[in-house]
Parts: sequence; structure tokens; C-alpha cells
Amino acid sequence: MKRLEWPGLFVCAISLGTLATPLASYDFWWHLASGRWMWEHGAFLRNDPFSHTLARAPWVDFEWLFQVAAYLLHRAGGFQAIVWMKASLGALAVWQVYRLSRTREGGEGPALLAAACALALVRTRAFERPELASLALAPLFLSRVLKWRESGAPAALWALAPLTALWANLHAGFAVGLGLLGLAAAGILWEERAGGSPAGGGRPLLLCLAACCAAALFNPYGIGVYKVLILH
Repeated sequence: MKRLEWPGLFVCAISLGTLATPLASYDFWWHLASGRWMWEHGAFLRNDPFSHTLARAPWVDFEWLFQVAAYLLHRAGGFQAIVWMKASLGALAVWQVYRLSRTREGGEGPALLAAACALALVRTRAFERPELASLALAPLFLSRVLKWRESGAPAALWALAPLTALWANLHAGFAVGLGLLGLAAAGILWEERAGGSPAGGGRPLLLCLAACCAAALFNPYGIGVYKVLILH
């Protein structure tokens, strides 16, 4: 094993140990019940079956895939399996920050410092909630955009549309990925206007943004996920 791989394993091990805390989210029981209902009924939740004051109110359950996955994981491995799912997703987020920082800065010191800061932040949100998916996927989006920026190869962006479709079924945080792409595209357009980049260089990024916006519609509620974002 190469020498530089050991610090990455250390980051993963420390993150897993730190984030493998007992259940802490009160919302988890509601997510578990939602996943159980969908699995037992073989249908998506479109009305709220649990609320007394808003019984049968329309519901765009944009977290349905996380809920079903959490229910099945809990049924197979109990609460400990949920704890390790939380720890694994959080550790993945921290490791990606470490990897990005090591690539950008070229040294272990800055990368380990960035990983420590990321772990401290992720630990504040180490709950059994769908936002864990957003914590893991957001740095992956940033990584692909930076890779495209450095290599200029559109292939670096190809995976982002299917990842957006997955993300939009896990958590409404997929808007963060779209926001990252939008900010990157705005930066490229600014550089083009200032003469710092050749005209049309940001076209692959704009096409990727459009493809990701369309990919988010591949969910049981269609454009409803965007309406939920506006309401929130």
C-alpha cells in the first residue's frame, strides 16, 4: 500500500469511531414508520397517514428512498445497523474533504486539518436523517466540477445527472448540488467576459446543469420536489 493511503485510512477510522454514536434523532422514528408504510403497502406516500391535525393532507415525500432503505436496514440489522450507516455516510463526507484538500494543496498537513474541521462540522449533524445523503454527495459534486475545471474533459461531469436523480429521491439537499453547478457556471461566464477564459469554455458545465435539473424530475412526485424547495 502506498504511503499516502495510510493517512486517508486514519481519517476514515477516526471519523467512523467518532460518528458511531447511539441514536440521537427524534425524527428517525417517523422516517422509519414512513419507510415501513411504503414497504408494506407497495406504494409511495402522497398523503400524511400519521398526523392528527393534518390527516390526509397532501405530502410530497422527497425523502422516500432514504426512509425505505432505513426501514429495510433496521429490519435486517436493528438499530446498530442504522448507527453504522450514519457513521459510514459521515465518514465518507469527511474523507472526501480530506481527499479534495490533499489534491488541491498537495500536502498531508492542510488535508488533515481540513478533515478535522469537516469532522467537527459533520459531528454536529450526526443524526439518523436523510440529510446524511446530502453531506456525502455535496463534496462529490464539488470534486467532479474541480476535476472538469482542471482537465477540461466533459466526461468528468457525466456522472452528475444520475447522481442528481438519486439525490432527489433521498433528500431535498440536491439543490446544493445544483447550486454548486450554478455558481461554477457563473464563475466561468464571468471569466469569459473578463477575457480570462476562452468563449464557450463553460458550455459543458451549463449543459450538465440543465441535465441535472431535468434528472431531479425522475422521482415519484415530478416537479413537486421543486415546489417543496420553494415552500421551504
